[in-house]
Amino acid sequence: MNGTELHAASVAAFARMLANLSGCLDKAAAFAAEKKFDPDVLFVARLAPDMLTLTGQIHLATAFAKNAAHRLAGTTPPNFTDLEPTLTAARARIAETQGILAAVKPADLEGGGAREITVQLGPDRSMTAPGADYLSGFVLPNFYFHLTTAYAILRHNGVPLGKMDFMVPPPSA
Repeated sequence: MNGTELHAASVAAFARMLANLSGCLDKAAAFAAEKKFDPDVLFVARLAPDMLTLTGQIHLATAFAKNAAHRLAGTTPPNFTDLEPTLTAARARIAETQGILAAVKPADLEGGGAREITVQLGPDRSMTAPGADYLSGFVLPNFYFHLTTAYAILRHNGVPLGKMDFMVPPPSA
């Protein structure tokens, strides 16, 4: 996978999907205004007691995106601080991640598909894989899981979202 292909499969895909997540948050804010409640209450909502909150889902989706972009480029990802459970903080985190992604160019990812990438999975466990496998088998499933769960939390709480709020049309050729 060359740098252009790797960029399209990772950075460009993350950017498009995070833009959609931002749109979902806009709809959540409008819904909260219409129903006269503070939209920040949505950020502590979760689908099940043992699952992360909306805040946690957004934190992890953005972290997977920025970490993957940097690791595939062979650079150290910047650290994120903990995300506050507010609409303002979530919007800022998505915008920050979009800025990080915009700085990663296809040329930066040349060789990234073959580059060995090691990530910590916990205090006593790590995973090492070539970049292409790291992306397809670890990053993308996790990114889409957290993105989908964020969508589901909003939907579960009455935000009028539909499939097309989540889906992204493919980039034009």
